[in-house]
Amino acid sequence: MNGIMGVLAEMRNRLGPVVGGALLLGLLLAVFPVSAQDLHHSQFWMNPLASNPASAGFFNGDVRGGTYCRNQWLSVTVPYQTFGLWADAPVVKRMVQQDIVGAGLFIDMDRAGDSKYSTMQANGCVSYSKALNRRNNHFMTVGLSLGFSQKRFQPSELMHGDQYVDGKYDPDAPTLENYPYTAFSYADVGGGVQWFYQNRAGVIFQAGLSALHLNRPPQSMLKDEKVRLPEKYTGLFHVQLPLGGESCYLQPSLYMCRQDVYSEIMAGLLGSYAFRYDRVKGVTSLLGGVDYRLGDALYLVVGGEWRHFQLLVSYDFNVSSLSKASNGRGGVELNLQYVYKKPYVIRRHEIPCPIW
Repeated sequence: MNGIMGVLAEMRNRLGPVVGGALLLGLLLAVFPVSAQDLHHSQFWMNPLASNPASAGFFNGDVRGGTYCRNQWLSVTVPYQTFGLWADAPVVKRMVQQDIVGAGLFIDMDRAGDSKYSTMQANGCVSYSKALNRRNNHFMTVGLSLGFSQKRFQPSELMHGDQYVDGKYDPDAPTLENYPYTAFSYADVGGGVQWFYQNRAGVIFQAGLSALHLNRPPQSMLKDEKVRLPEKYTGLFHVQLPLGGESCYLQPSLYMCRQDVYSEIMAGLLGSYAFRYDRVKGVTSLLGGVDYRLGDALYLVVGGEWRHFQLLVSYDFNVSSLSKASNGRGGVELNLQYVYKKPYVIRRHEIPCPIW
């Protein structure tokens, strides 16, 4: 018990003002209505480019990539299925005061409902990180994303009222329903900023703001220009707190999203314990945590790291008004990430043989 109280006291001393500020932001946004979106991630930190283009290329390594899949509402209706992959890298890095130019790409695919309504989006990101001091522990980053998206559905999968003959559905019966368009495409523009700071005790603070769909692309199958995709504003606050050297970390985080009249707030805590740390071979550790999506779901996260791979699995327990139909079952999400680091090589210079 004394050990647990000591850990809590250490967290309070190190994170007191930070947690207070994060809770204040959460209370300010809690007045907005909360609603789950059809394309979102429970493990938002495992797909950083989708949340903020300013995160492209800003990490400890040379190349980073990941993939994920999510299956939601299987117990209620035709499940929502989401897949994606992404990669980024620091393409230019100064050696002294480490300003960084990063680039990345992410692709998301989503399918939902009886009509197999699908969304495919591909976005490229560029970022510039400015070092705010010569110790390279304080950065401000700006980022820009530009992408292409397509949405479509399959009317042949739908059941129409005039296809019922003598009270029975006949899939071969003709229908008078007319769908002039079954797909449309659009360009998408977004931007973001990110702040990073690591103090002398090794505590990392990270915060970001992003604005997506700035061009408000049209979203109508009937080519109605008045139907537009609203801008999406996202805020993220993250802390990495070392406990007991490099073997144990706690990572509280807060994620906030607002799009038109809809908003989403997620708060969580992820912990990790490392069994082995090697600068070349990477880390071997176990990870686990719990997160809460306000008014919607409580989800558990478990996983681990091995060498330069990280695998996380989460499961959402639905706590909204839909829980009566879902029996509390929400969705499962799987994320895999890999970070490549060039091995550090000590170059040995040959000593020239003297001439006698």
